[in-house]
Amino acid sequence: MSTSELKTKETEPETSRSLIERIKLHSGIRKILMAGSGAVGKSSLLTVLRERKSLKELLKDEAEYHRTLFVDLEVIPAADLVDEDIEGLCQMVDIAGQLNSPIHALKDISRTALGGVDVILLIFASDNIQSLIDLTEWVDLLTGYYVSQTRFDTPDFVLIRNKCDLNCSMDKGLIEAVLQSNPQIVSYFETSCLTGSGLDEVRQWLVNNLFTNR
Repeated sequence: MSTSELKTKETEPETSRSLIERIKLHSGIRKILMAGSGAVGKSSLLTVLRERKSLKELLKDEAEYHRTLFVDLEVIPAADLVDEDIEGLCQMVDIAGQLNSPIHALKDISRTALGGVDVILLIFASDNIQSLIDLTEWVDLLTGYYVSQTRFDTPDFVLIRNKCDLNCSMDKGLIEAVLQSNPQIVSYFETSCLTGSGLDEVRQWLVNNLFTNR
């Protein structure tokens, strides 16, 4: 390989990354990946963030479970998250929680699901301690991908304990261990999609960190 070819190869990832960032910045798009085990409430969280209503308001106390079979994509205007006149779009990526499925988004369309992500929401459920333990595998998978892809920086990680309305006990030491893991979690929220508790804080954090402070 010639010197000129080597130089081109070395600068290509940075050029690609810069181009992606310029396109996202110009379009006002911020990409958010939602990861965690099945049935922890990822799809519900996406719904209540978009609708700005709790599940209790949306479903009128009728329980409903929607299982993500592969990957769901949603776009939420930043102005719909909070009562502010702000431009920009949140591109939400909700991937299936069943890692042992024969076909899974992380294995088959990783570049589509993980490329250009700004924030990763790691979600576990108050009534399922295994979903908290499983987050270590999710973090390993995700960080391993970004380490291998020089064109993308590792996004920020946010930890969300969902279904707090169930008032279940949870090992605080285990939560603290995840919060201090590598890469370190930048923020932590406790939410209930059913009652709406904690959701305003999540919305405000997303707007502040993805749009207002950039």
